[in-house]
Amino acid sequence: WIVFTTTTISVTDGYTYTDITPVGGLNATTAGEWTAVTLNGIPVFSNPQNPPMYWAMNPASPALVLPGWPVGATCQAISAVKYHLVALGITEAGINYPSQVWWSEGVQAGAIPQEWLPTPENDAGDTILADSTGSIMGAYPLRDQLVIYKDNSTYIMQYVAGQYVYA
Repeated sequence: WIVFTTTTISVTDGYTYTDITPVGGLNATTAGEWTAVTLNGIPVFSNPQNPPMYWAMNPASPALVLPGWPVGATCQAISAVKYHLVALGITEAGINYPSQVWWSEGVQAGAIPQEWLPTPENDAGDTILADSTGSIMGAYPLRDQLVIYKDNSTYIMQYVAGQYVYA
């Protein structure tokens, strides 16, 4: 089990708790702000006050910020679909974009994405769900799709490959 508090992250086997808080610590958050998902068996977690992180499943190693994550950015929630991580409700340079979605490059089984910024060499991308008002509240996978929930609407994110990657 992974346990999140306002300023620490621990892992427990049911008897012993081991601190896996990232080196340098965390910005304070509330327990209800954390979201977590597994991608390829690797736990990934986030809250709006800190960049998203992953843990390599070694109690001797701390959690790490996702590779390639833009410096200074955070997300409201994190999810996964197929072999991509999906960040929801982005804050970048102190500006909140509550309807923005970013997805990472796709990765092979057992790996964690290394890129978040779209380039011609990867299939990372982003979109803004602007058809309705409100903020993204969360997302949950449903078969090969990701259902994204906003205050007043629901979106389906489906892998289509090619130039658009997701529709």
